[in-house]
Amino acid sequence: MKQVLAAVVLLLGGGALACKCATDSPFLTNAMSGPVVLVKVTAPGEQRVKVQVEQQLAGANLAGVVTVEGADGGNCNASVAGLKKGDRLVLALSQKQGGRLDLSGCGVHALTVEGDVAKGAVDEGVTSMRLDALAKKVVEAQRAYEQFKAR
Repeated sequence: MKQVLAAVVLLLGGGALACKCATDSPFLTNAMSGPVVLVKVTAPGEQRVKVQVEQQLAGANLAGVVTVEGADGGNCNASVAGLKKGDRLVLALSQKQGGRLDLSGCGVHALTVEGDVAKGAVDEGVTSMRLDALAKKVVEAQRAYEQFKAR
């Protein structure tokens, strides 16, 4: 089996194993579980970035400086490439085994922050929202998701 997979990769190139997304879901769809935090980039990188947690909006508590993993070319994580030191973002994170944090899955997992407004694909047809309103929406989405899972 390993030989067949190796042959496919050689014939089709590395893109054969790359993630293909069927949808580009908005932020609130991706923020239904996991930590959602307001952060400031402290150390940018191509595949992972260090961020200072400024505020917890929902989910498991995070504090201090944490490392967030992005796309590596073979997974469906959102990219962290292009982020700059000092950028402020709201991130919808997934917490993996061993405590690793990443921007897991297709769609929007990060919104830029200017002042007290988050900008980007917040929800269908919504491209900006005040942070306090966004926090309420995320908490509502996470509660609804937990209730759905409990059924």
